[in-house]
Amino acid sequence: MKLEIPKWQVHRGYWKGGLRENTLQSFIAAKRLGAKMVELDVQLSRDKVSVVFHDWHLKKFFHVDALVEKTSWDDLRALNVASLEQVLRSEDVPEYLNIEIKSLDFYPFRAVKNVEQLIQKYNKKKVVVSSFNPMALFALRRLSPKTPRGLLIGRREVLMTWRMNWYLKLAKPQFLHIRHEFLEEDYLRNRVIECRLPVVVWTLNNLQKAKFYLERGAVSVISDELPPKDLES
Repeated sequence: MKLEIPKWQVHRGYWKGGLRENTLQSFIAAKRLGAKMVELDVQLSRDKVSVVFHDWHLKKFFHVDALVEKTSWDDLRALNVASLEQVLRSEDVPEYLNIEIKSLDFYPFRAVKNVEQLIQKYNKKKVVVSSFNPMALFALRRLSPKTPRGLLIGRREVLMTWRMNWYLKLAKPQFLHIRHEFLEEDYLRNRVIECRLPVVVWTLNNLQKAKFYLERGAVSVISDELPPKDLES
């Protein structure tokens, strides 16, 4: 499925105004302040609920000595952790969503299946599912070939070796999500060009540099900042 996405994605919602990242409130704030797309992180709770949280551990935000995957949905909800279902059913979040699947499993079939079932349940057509794990995108491709996939690349050694070809063959992504630093190195930039995929650049908070990459062919930028008012969707 071909999906035209906005040029700007707000990273984990708008949290610079004092809200915590990856909350329903941060996504609502992002839309209210002009964002058409947000990026969010999803992983499974102990009882297999898809919850919106980036870190594996709760210590950073809540000073709780526990892993998210070992914590029940009821306990996470009490900490104001949102479920993916809450986000998908809300009319107050941006229309476009970039859902990053996180899992410590090599083949996270259950995590992928839960996300895809929720996407289908709420008939969300303007969604990209992304992951660093090509096996997650392979599972998604088997479950739902038409759901757009974005392969995240965060390590130089992946781009520089045969592993990149293996990742692409497994995931067959529609988008390549690349750390902006990689585009500043000639060899890595050429490797990205060789992939012949629409490029999404992350996480880029320098407005001038973001516009530079968009003008040179990147289809979207993921940023902690709100979209500039002079940027066309």
